[in-house]
Amino acid sequence: MNLAEKFRGYLGYPEKEEFLQQDDLPEDRQEAPQEQLSEGSIAILCPRAFEDASTVVDNLNQGKTIILNLEAISGEVVRRMMDFLGGAAYAKDARINRIAHSAYVITPYNVEFFSDVEEDGFFA
Repeated sequence: MNLAEKFRGYLGYPEKEEFLQQDDLPEDRQEAPQEQLSEGSIAILCPRAFEDASTVVDNLNQGKTIILNLEAISGEVVRRMMDFLGGAAYAKDARINRIAHSAYVITPYNVEFFSDVEEDGFFA
């Protein structure tokens, strides 16, 4: 079991192969996945402490695009939060892109994000 599988298990996500396809569900249970229900939704979050990271992950689990403003927290807390969110994003096949000095956009796997900002190698 690799690190990604352990992290997925810790967060309560099944293995990628265990996800049911919509066609695999009984006809009476066929419904849109949660990611499709929230597609196009954007959450703008400004956490004030590391404990607020769970709110960010909750929004990511709902399939929302997240604009994250980290100006209100200190450098070490930012590092811890970004490490945590990086793991959560990896587990959900999401992407984190830096859009300003203390601002990031986290996009679910089904959302394309384009920017003309030069990449600085951080979460690229």
